[in-house]
Amino acid sequence: TATEGLILTGQGSTSDVTIKNDADATVLSIATGTGIITTPLQPSCFVTVGNTTDTVVNIGAAGWTDIVCNTERWDVGSNHNTSTGYFTCPEDGYYAVSANVALTDAGEGYYKIRIGGGDGQSWAWSETPNVGATVRFMQTSAVFLCDANDVINCVVYTNADTDYNYGEYSGYNTTNLSVCKVG
Repeated sequence: TATEGLILTGQGSTSDVTIKNDADATVLSIATGTGIITTPLQPSCFVTVGNTTDTVVNIGAAGWTDIVCNTERWDVGSNHNTSTGYFTCPEDGYYAVSANVALTDAGEGYYKIRIGGGDGQSWAWSETPNVGATVRFMQTSAVFLCDANDVINCVVYTNADTDYNYGEYSGYNTTNLSVCKVG
């Protein structure tokens, strides 16, 4: 129409509108009567360290260390590398990122986690001061504007401790990274 443009009226039992690619995979659907839009092929992942088996990775030095989430709960588009812990952006756009890190056998000093995306200059972080606890939990999240082939990752830092761990705690996936393209 002149004012509303193209009008699609659907009466499917599950979807009012379904758009598929040439491989017959749904790329967008609008649920019947709800207006809820689903994009099942949107790049995203949720990855963890270990698989609820108390997996920990020992850090043997102060400074910055990459967090390598080696277990994929899901990885739509296969953009996460379980060997490096990097998520490679398949296309330009905005990516919502969240990270949770559990540190065990933490000693003196302060600790930071940071997530980065885009051109490597954009970072979000969380830090915990020297509180005398041996277990520390940190979380941070952000939305990054990334170009295709930019990488998103999480790193941990300490200024003094040279023998601590990151990973699972008490049988839970307490160290994880999630990434979702949102625009």
